[in-house]
Amino acid sequence: MHRDSNFLSHLATGELSSRGMVVLAMNPRCDNNEARCAPWENNALDVKQGVEFLRNVPGIESVVLFGHSGGGPTMSFYQAVAEQGVE
Repeated sequence: MHRDSNFLSHLATGELSSRGMVVLAMNPRCDNNEARCAPWENNALDVKQGVEFLRNVPGIESVVLFGHSGGGPTMSFYQAVAEQGVE
């Protein structure tokens, strides 16, 4: 996932999948993936939905977050909030 770009066909999705990993590629909730309508809080909620989906798939034992470019801070923000909550 990227904060404001379509990463459904990112190179890593195919490469990780070809190595036997289950990959969930997703985009944020905004139409046209525009940063102005995708605040960090909404992106974190979108990542949360993806993580919860994967945790409910039989056979998946762990979930690894991957973000490239703007997706890196998106995943870091989600993980920080998931671990520490909002202050």
